[in-house]
Amino acid sequence: MTFHQVECFLETAKAGTISRGAERLFITQQAVSSQLKSLEQELGFPLFQRENKGVSLTPEGALLCEEWTPLWERLQISIDRARDIHIGRSAHIQIAVEDMGKCSEDLLAAFTDYEERYKKVSIDFEISSPRQMLSQLESGRLDMAILYESEFQGHSGLKHIPLHDRMLRVCIFMAKEHPLAKKPGLTLADIQNEPIGILKRAYSFDFQKQLEGFFSHNGIAPPRLYWEYMSRRDLEMGLASKRCVTIVYETMFADEGHKLLEWEIPVPDALSSRIAIFWKKKEMDIKAKALAAILRERLQAILQESCAVSP
Repeated sequence: MTFHQVECFLETAKAGTISRGAERLFITQQAVSSQLKSLEQELGFPLFQRENKGVSLTPEGALLCEEWTPLWERLQISIDRARDIHIGRSAHIQIAVEDMGKCSEDLLAAFTDYEERYKKVSIDFEISSPRQMLSQLESGRLDMAILYESEFQGHSGLKHIPLHDRMLRVCIFMAKEHPLAKKPGLTLADIQNEPIGILKRAYSFDFQKQLEGFFSHNGIAPPRLYWEYMSRRDLEMGLASKRCVTIVYETMFADEGHKLLEWEIPVPDALSSRIAIFWKKKEMDIKAKALAAILRERLQAILQESCAVSP
């Protein structure tokens, strides 16, 4: 039995499919299947039941998963800490987070959970833009970044782990007092000629590109009038004051003042996104995976409870 076999088993068990387990491990699906087969042969019993939509643990596999998971986490962290001592590296992590409204506070709270679970590791974090994050990751000034996966599409050289399984819902947002707010069956065509609020290109790589993709997918010409904002908070205020409407992912606005309405619009997964953790340095591999596991627990729970609100 090897460490790699155990890791493949645990990641596949958490992911629910061999393909997702391979994605988290940055190896091929065939490589994971081979490791699982070898482990099952050595143990003498099956760990998974193969199904059409994925895999599920056998009773034997469920027992080992429960017992091995905390042991594996402790083993990985202890090896990582020993490596830090060997190379003289401080156990200090610099993380940047995109401002994502509903999820931001939960993400930041998870950092405390991480520090409590893995002693002698400290995190400094800041709210930053995707453009700044990419530059700092490339230069080595930043250890990890947490943002919408779609922002870094097309940028190679970064490792990443999605922090939830389902794609985010895409929603139209506007003020409750907006003239269109009471219109039944609101569609993209209804807002085509409205001012559309977006984040400036200096802040976001993909905001306007994704938005225009939503219209194109529905066979509607993209809007001509845009209001540009420098931050998510500024955009939220613009919506609340009825200056514009917008189309964004469901997590974008916390709406603490309960001034906004939202409508979910159907789009293919290719036009949606997930929240993900990105990093580049090899020495961050174990730390990023450990933090991702904690973040997944929080975000999966949030998104299970989340639903689009219709007027």
